[in-house]
Amino acid sequence: EEVSGTLSPILSQEIDGASFAIERGLVLHKLLELLPGIDKSMRESTTEQYLAYKAGSWSDQQRTNVKRQALSVLDNPEFAAAFANGSRAEISIMGRLKFKDGERVISGKIDRIVVEENRVLLIDYKTNHAVPHDISEIPSLYVTQMALYRALLKPLFDPKPVEVGLLFTSTATLFSLPGTMLDDALEALTDS
Repeated sequence: EEVSGTLSPILSQEIDGASFAIERGLVLHKLLELLPGIDKSMRESTTEQYLAYKAGSWSDQQRTNVKRQALSVLDNPEFAAAFANGSRAEISIMGRLKFKDGERVISGKIDRIVVEENRVLLIDYKTNHAVPHDISEIPSLYVTQMALYRALLKPLFDPKPVEVGLLFTSTATLFSLPGTMLDDALEALTDS
């Protein structure tokens, strides 16, 4: 059997699937960034126009699924604060945190931030299809990421508490991460 320079069909599908998942995630993130500023009566048509432009090569079903996911997140009353007037999207942050072995520079991007009278709310979108059933199944990497973001922002907003949520967009499921969970994740880093 001759070996060619191309990938096998199985590998190509895996790479194509991963590539589509990344593309889908980027498009969904952008919709969740843009749509809150659009009048509610115009959101569906705006979403369709955006998907026709950015995802024209996708199947109708793929575009419909992403549209449904974006609109269901925005229509969910549980997320009202995160997408209300005054909330901000795609906020870059950078700062230094002290670790056992010295200071380190931490940088990242917060998908959504809301500064309210009595709290600050950070939301990070996760576009995975594997949505945890409960908080104990959330990957530690996600918890650590949000613990670092929270640690950077806490001094800026003191005495307001900084609350953190992970929004799994495929099922419009929001997990609020308890402060103790975030503190433990940060402590694990600073003790290493």
